[in-house]
Amino acid sequence: MNLNGFFRGIGYDTPYTNCEFKTIGGYLDWYRGFVDSFHGYYVYNGEKQVTKNRLSLGLPKRICENFADLLMNEKVKITLGTDEHTKILDEILQANNFFVKANQGIEKTFAAGTGCFLLSLDKDKKIKIQFVSAGNIYPLTFESDGIYECAFANKKMRFNKITKKSEQILDLQVHTLNEFDNYTIRNFRFIDGGNGDLTQVEVDDILPIFETNSDYRWFMPMLLSIKLGLDSDYFSFEKGVTSKTATEVIRENNKTFRTLKKHEQVLDSAIREMIQSIVKIGNQYGLFNINGEIINIDFDDRIIESKDQERLQDRQDIAIDAQGLVEYRMKWYGEDEDTASAKINEIKDKNNSNMSLEFLDGEIN
Repeated sequence: MNLNGFFRGIGYDTPYTNCEFKTIGGYLDWYRGFVDSFHGYYVYNGEKQVTKNRLSLGLPKRICENFADLLMNEKVKITLGTDEHTKILDEILQANNFFVKANQGIEKTFAAGTGCFLLSLDKDKKIKIQFVSAGNIYPLTFESDGIYECAFANKKMRFNKITKKSEQILDLQVHTLNEFDNYTIRNFRFIDGGNGDLTQVEVDDILPIFETNSDYRWFMPMLLSIKLGLDSDYFSFEKGVTSKTATEVIRENNKTFRTLKKHEQVLDSAIREMIQSIVKIGNQYGLFNINGEIINIDFDDRIIESKDQERLQDRQDIAIDAQGLVEYRMKWYGEDEDTASAKINEIKDKNNSNMSLEFLDGEIN
């Protein structure tokens, strides 16, 4: 049995064919820096044809790395409506090493065209975040605006104590909608005998079937355009291959920056849906109780001239009473109205307290 046969057995004709996997494989060959039909060639040495390989600058991988670093770096900030809720989210993201996974995942998504954040609960009911690359994603039902049912594969090696041999295991997690339009997650395990020959075995360390009792997805496909959109002077070849920094790209507001902003919209949507699902999972299973109505994802926490000007204008509006402090904090600090009001009152109380102390000191002197 192969995977296509398995999917047909559970009622799905997977749209992924061998041809499409070859296409992804072709993309990854360019990413790795060696495409046999391009980099491999023959020359006649006087006696016979010998194989030669063209040297490569590795630019496809470099481009994927650079876009990942521009989109997901240490400057990216994700906040919720309150400091307390943001702290809970931070703990989940840090426990899953999310920002490193996201950076690596975005690089792989640029390389293959598709990637996915996958959420799950471990046996201790802790939220786990994984990144699944294109070759392990099997869309089952989809429309132009997104994927609704999907399967995710994970390959690993394990030692069989009975046969005393190592064997390759393929774990398959299938997310489908039931008759109530809620998601059911089913886990299957196979021994991979090679050449697509799979033998199904029992799943003994995770739940074979899990009813989420919810209609929100536990996965976030990221579909990125393969159009590069880099400026002609993005790379410099004078002393090796160098590229512009994020600050240079943003300050110049050039073609590269405009392309970056388009990709940010896709990434923003994927991360936002992932966080909303984390919030719903945590609230549904009693892990925590936080509000996901306000999600602020700041990709621009860097030296951006236009942002500085906008913030300065807002401060000037406050000075002439054209804008309130609550509105200002909600916009620039990602707070909800109650939190912003509380912060402003806290600052006012502290300032009034300091003024009182100064006055008393003056009286004593």
